[in-house]
Amino acid sequence: MSYAPTEARLTTPLLAIASTAAIPIEEAVQPEVPLKALRLLTYLIKEKFESGESLHDLIAGEQLLVLVDAAVKTSVETSKPEVLYQCRRITEGLRLAEVFWTRSYRKCVSIHGVAVVMELLRLLAALKDFSKLHKDQYWRSLKDPRLVAFLAYAVCYGDHEMVHNALVLYTHCSQLHAFPSKWLGDLIASCSQAKQSLHDSRVTSPNTSSEMR
Repeated sequence: MSYAPTEARLTTPLLAIASTAAIPIEEAVQPEVPLKALRLLTYLIKEKFESGESLHDLIAGEQLLVLVDAAVKTSVETSKPEVLYQCRRITEGLRLAEVFWTRSYRKCVSIHGVAVVMELLRLLAALKDFSKLHKDQYWRSLKDPRLVAFLAYAVCYGDHEMVHNALVLYTHCSQLHAFPSKWLGDLIASCSQAKQSLHDSRVTSPNTSSEMR
C-alpha cells in the first residue's frame, strides 16, 4: 500500500482501490465490485490510523471527502433494482466517513469538515426510521464523545441551517443518559470567546498600525 507511483505505474494500490470504489453503481459491470472496493478502502485506512501511520503521503483527504460525498448521494430511482446496491453504498460511504473522526483528519477541523459530519448525521437521522442498520449506526454515532466538539463548533461558527441541524442533533443526544451536556456548554463558551477575541484583534489591529506609523 505504501508503494509510490512511477513512470511505468502512475498509480498506487490505495489509489487504484479508491478509483474502483468511485465507480457509480449504475456504471459498474458488477455492482458488487465498487461496494467491495469501498469496504476494503475503509478497512485499509482504519488499519493505517490504528497503526499510527499517516495517510497524507498515500491519498489526499480531499479525495476521500469527494468519495464519501459521491457514495451518500444517489440518482437511482427507487423502482430500479440497483437501488438495493445504492443503499448498501450509502452505508459503506458512512462507514468511510468515520475515518475522518480519527487522528490526523480529526485535527483538521474546519467549518467544511464539520459540515460533512452534520450532513452525514442528518442523513442517518432521516433513514433511521426505515432501516435498523442506519438506526443503530445513528445512535452509536451520537454516543461518540468526539461528536461534542463538532456540535460546539457548528453552533458557534455555522450558518443558520448548520446551527439548526446541530440543535436537532442535541435534542437527540440529550436523550442519552451519559451525554456530556456540561462539556458541550464549556466548549461553546470557549468557541464564543475565541471568536470574540479574533473579532477584537481584527478591529484593533488597524489602529495599532496607525499608531506605530
